[in-house]
Amino acid sequence: MYKQYLAVSLAGLLLQSTGVLGHQERPKPVLVRRDDGTVLNPDPYPYCDPKKDEFCIANGKYLLPPLPIATPDDIGDTAYKKYLPTHEFTLSKWTNGMMPNSCYYWGVETDKWDVADFEMYNVTFSDCEKSPFVLCYHIKAQKDPKQIATEISRLPISMRQSTSTYMVYSDLKTEHYDGFIAASCPDGLIVGISEAYFITALVHEIGHSIDCTLASPDAPLGLYGSQYSNTSTWQDAVDKDGIAASAYGTGSYVENFAEAGRLVLMDNLYPGGLKAFAEGVSNPNITQLKNQLDAIKKSAASKYFNKGGECDLKIKFPFPTDLVNITNIIEKEGKKEPDATASSEVKGPVSSAAQLVPGPGPTSPVPTPPVPDGAAKPDTKGSGARRLRPFFFLL
Repeated sequence: MYKQYLAVSLAGLLLQSTGVLGHQERPKPVLVRRDDGTVLNPDPYPYCDPKKDEFCIANGKYLLPPLPIATPDDIGDTAYKKYLPTHEFTLSKWTNGMMPNSCYYWGVETDKWDVADFEMYNVTFSDCEKSPFVLCYHIKAQKDPKQIATEISRLPISMRQSTSTYMVYSDLKTEHYDGFIAASCPDGLIVGISEAYFITALVHEIGHSIDCTLASPDAPLGLYGSQYSNTSTWQDAVDKDGIAASAYGTGSYVENFAEAGRLVLMDNLYPGGLKAFAEGVSNPNITQLKNQLDAIKKSAASKYFNKGGECDLKIKFPFPTDLVNITNIIEKEGKKEPDATASSEVKGPVSSAAQLVPGPGPTSPVPTPPVPDGAAKPDTKGSGARRLRPFFFLL
């Protein structure tokens, strides 16, 4: 029997007895640190100690030297930006006083941000014009909505369609939130501070979404199910290799899938494939990951970790229709709604095609894209913040 478990992230999430994955106090973000060569001494495998953490895999061992594919503007991030072009998009601000329940649950109820500081947008990308995505944006975030949408637009639609919603927090740490970026499978949601919205981090988080949606062995079309990374096929492949794809990947089979997914995408993008990329950064040991990389390439995930693709409304995670009326909450708490122009004042390198266009009227419903025959039906039962969310992964 394969190793059955739910992932508990390094960033401090705990599986409660009720089955709800909740937050604990979290340590400082580890993204920048995780593949930094300085952590290799004196112990070559210091990241995850299997004697202290039952979820460690491969006895805490990972590919050495580490591949530079983890931090903003490193060689891997730069390669992604070169070979993953941006797509044109439009941003349409919601004006109906509503917020997706998933954003309200994580942003307001769980991480205790002020609901009055969020704006909601539809983001319609040129490679998926019939089905917009949603951006829940904190007006004090360092990057403006156009910068965020530009980074998201780099994600191939084959990967991006495993999500529906992106939540952006302020980069200022609070007593309630000290995280970086994460994925919530039941919501089709990526959530994190604006600093974390760069392509390498997004590819990792989308890897989690693919793991429990498009690559899931039992997920209905467009919805989530159990993770591929929790199958014996994946875990046996990793065990056979005996090492994880990165230091961070030693934390669990789930995290290692997202890390290995990055490499599969690079293999499909980079001239000469992953072998050429690894040789270019003086890593002769990439073949040590052969079994796990082959496992992904032979799985349903293989066609999604690739450049381009088509927006398929039958498998795309559905547009969120389970909404919370935040106008009533803001009025009840006596808070001022955010300035509608505050976020658009920020300057930055964005796609020339990005623009702000009028959103739905004050009392009109959020525009919901048509649902084709056979497509996944969104959750409209209003259970939202009260439903169990068993999968939540932090980078």
